[in-house]
Amino acid sequence: MTIGIFARRCGLSVSALRFYDRAVLLVPAAVDPVSSYRLYDERQLEGAELTRDLRRLEMPLSAIQGFLSADAVDRQEALRLHLETMSARLRDAEAIADQLTTRITKGKESVPMTTMTVDARSLAEAIDQVVPAASTDPDVPALHTVLVEAREGTLRLVATDKYRLAVGDLVARGDDGAAFRAIVPSAELSRIRQTLGGSDQVEVTRHEDALVVGANVAIGRMAVTPAEFPAYEKLFVLDPDAHSIIVERTVLGKALQGALERDVLRLSVTTDRLRLDNEPTQDLEVSYSGPNLTVGLNPKFAHYAVMSSIGPEVMIDITEPTGPVVFRSATDSSFICMVMPIKLLNAA
Repeated sequence: MTIGIFARRCGLSVSALRFYDRAVLLVPAAVDPVSSYRLYDERQLEGAELTRDLRRLEMPLSAIQGFLSADAVDRQEALRLHLETMSARLRDAEAIADQLTTRITKGKESVPMTTMTVDARSLAEAIDQVVPAASTDPDVPALHTVLVEAREGTLRLVATDKYRLAVGDLVARGDDGAAFRAIVPSAELSRIRQTLGGSDQVEVTRHEDALVVGANVAIGRMAVTPAEFPAYEKLFVLDPDAHSIIVERTVLGKALQGALERDVLRLSVTTDRLRLDNEPTQDLEVSYSGPNLTVGLNPKFAHYAVMSSIGPEVMIDITEPTGPVVFRSATDSSFICMVMPIKLLNAA
């Protein structure tokens, strides 16, 4: 069955299934050699449902891998031990909360140090992908930033300028339950990116007032800004029923290159055909079997989203002419860019 059908059957999102594939936790039964579509087997539903529920219990990915391969007795023991760990973490969290309450009352607030380890090349690539989406508008300085968010097994970079949202996910290693949020200036993150070439693995550590990137020695230190980052999670919900267009990335990128001076670009998709209203009009061959749709986009934003993706083909998810348009690689979902459409007059 396709990834969309499998997602609905098991209760996981399509993006989660792609991430678990990349983490070698839920690998598709097959991958279509032509379309690169992931295909799943009925027998994989139990493992997917277990993964869904175990992640709700905040079990680390490494522990879930062992759980899925264990017998019933070992699974019961693993679950018992994990619940004991969660109870201990809850007690620790309550103790830390009490300490923080005391510090806040005294006018002092502290953030415990937390470290995640990631591949340096992947971090540099994620910075290159995400930072261009940060705002440069002087009227919204709070968006001249990138959110660096660590959760169990992932390090996420997020940037937005209100008209597009870029999200990059990296596989990361850290202590069980390691988590932090840090908002840093996008310019500082770009500066540190230039120094990442000499490392294989790099540590990202959240200190009380700074985010430090480094391996054996610190590569760079960024002051954490006090600004509030927008609640991007409300927008970053991928629709498993979206209509997907698959097109060669370089071909689409070249077509968009010719439209960069325009304010609005109209894209119309029909079966196996994507039309750009350039001068002259361009028709591109695509893989698509959904309804006829037309959407208006900022061509610069679309070009950035396409050329920042990975691999030979890009996937474009469209739900409706007024909904966010999602750009990502057809084979790798570690980077996703959502672009808000521009309302068209007399849209077909």
